[in-house]
Amino acid sequence: MKNMRLLRLASIAAFTLLTAYAQSAAPAKAEKKSALDKATMEAYIRYLMPWDPRIEVKIADPEPAPMPGFKAVKVTGSYQKVSIDEIFYVSNDGQKIVRGAVYDVAKSPFADELKKLHTDLSPASARRAPRW
Repeated sequence: MKNMRLLRLASIAAFTLLTAYAQSAAPAKAEKKSALDKATMEAYIRYLMPWDPRIEVKIADPEPAPMPGFKAVKVTGSYQKVSIDEIFYVSNDGQKIVRGAVYDVAKSPFADELKKLHTDLSPASARRAPRW
């Protein structure tokens, strides 16, 4: 009877120790990555573009995007005297990235470019682009 009791206590102790060991040795749940995290975004962009370590990457802070549910993130890649800016749209939960242009059908698709053009000293300045 005493042996049965010791055997039961030993098996309970062994079970408790094994359970504790299994819980501590179990891999932690993988954290969801977020493109709103600058390090995650940089690693993803380097893989997407593919930019090697010599290219310096700057990730700007997220700003409101022209479409609901997204943030606009400006990414600048630089190497020596050359740089390129790309705008990526990141979902508010950080799980999706969209690379592309956003157009408003009520405006000219060239509105941003037209603002940069200055033709006031041009001989053909009488011509005007169509208005949208």
